[in-house]
Amino acid sequence: GPPGTGKTTVAELWARAVEASFVPLVATEAGVSDVKKTIAAARERWDVYGRGTIVFLDEIHRFNKGQQDVLLPAVENGTLTLIGATTENPWVALNAALTSRCLLIEFKPLSTAAITTVLERAWARRGEWWTEEAEIDEGVLSELAARAAGDARLSLNLLERAALVARKAGRVRLAD
Repeated sequence: GPPGTGKTTVAELWARAVEASFVPLVATEAGVSDVKKTIAAARERWDVYGRGTIVFLDEIHRFNKGQQDVLLPAVENGTLTLIGATTENPWVALNAALTSRCLLIEFKPLSTAAITTVLERAWARRGEWWTEEAEIDEGVLSELAARAAGDARLSLNLLERAALVARKAGRVRLAD
C-alpha cells in the first residue's frame, strides 16, 4: 500500500493482539546477518518463553531474491510470522516461494473522512505537543485531510506545522 495508510500500525496491533514479540526491520538497512540473528532470537524466545515473534520487514521489496530466501525456512516452520510492507506490487517484487506462503493484503489510500478522524483524535490530545487552550477554526482539519492525499502521516505533519505557524496566536486558522 501507499505511504501513511497504516501498514506498520496494523502490524504492531496484530502483534499486541496475539501477544507476540514485535521485531521491526527495514530492508534498506538490514542484511542477511540481521535476519539470521532475528530468526535465532525468535527461536530462543519461543523455546524459553513460549512466545511467538512477528517480524515486520518494511520495504521488503528492497530485499533481493537471495535475501528473501533466508526468510523461507523460518516462515515455513513457524519460527516467526513475517509481515512485509511494500509500496510495490508484491507479485513482481517478491519471489514466488515467499508469496506462496503469505496472505497478501492491499492497503488503499485513506479516505478524507478517515484522515479527518485521525486529525480530530490528534487535536484532542494536543496537550502532549501544544497548549490545550489552543483553538482551531472550523474546516481546518477537513482541509488538511483533503490535502494529505490519503496519507495519515502527512496529515499529522501538516497539522503540526500549521500549529507551529499559529503558536503565537493560540489559534490555528485555515490560512495557517
